[in-house]
Amino acid sequence: MIELQSKMWRNSLFTLTLVVVANCISLSFLPKQWTYMDIVKIQNTKKGALETDVKPNLFNRTTLVIRGTFTINDDISNIDVDVKPFYSPLGNNQFMLMPYMWRRSPLCDFLNQYFQKYVQPEMERVSDVPRAVKDQPVCPLYVKNTYTIRGYHVPEDIFPNYFQPGSYKCEINFYTANVPEIQSTLVVIIKLY
Repeated sequence: MIELQSKMWRNSLFTLTLVVVANCISLSFLPKQWTYMDIVKIQNTKKGALETDVKPNLFNRTTLVIRGTFTINDDISNIDVDVKPFYSPLGNNQFMLMPYMWRRSPLCDFLNQYFQKYVQPEMERVSDVPRAVKDQPVCPLYVKNTYTIRGYHVPEDIFPNYFQPGSYKCEINFYTANVPEIQSTLVVIIKLY
């Protein structure tokens, strides 16, 4: 009897593993589930090592841009960041934590990995951020200063095709390095149609 139960558990676990792998593979081939993205709200940070004052604007009827300023008040190597996304399928602000996240890590890691690859080239064109040198980290370029964004076009391909229509909230928490308390939070609410 015990041997039969252990075989059943192994078979169930194997079947579950196959289903998860099949779902992950099939998600990358799904057609786009949404057609339009809108930044509904940005709750800026007003204190701490990083202050933001940015607003979403429509450049024309179909192009969404972000304008405003951000100020670095501390040495950037002393700032940690984590990102937590939430989803509201009905768009009624009842958000559920999604299984994706950017775990707490130094802001320099985020800048050198994600920001430099996806955001920095366009940001250089429409703002006064420091110019990056190819194959060099961008983190040391960002010093205590106020930077102005004159119209950063938010590309729609930042969201995977398999994301469902609805409201998404992204909490970007900033910390002082080696301090457990959140220093400030930038909240962005985006709606996919």
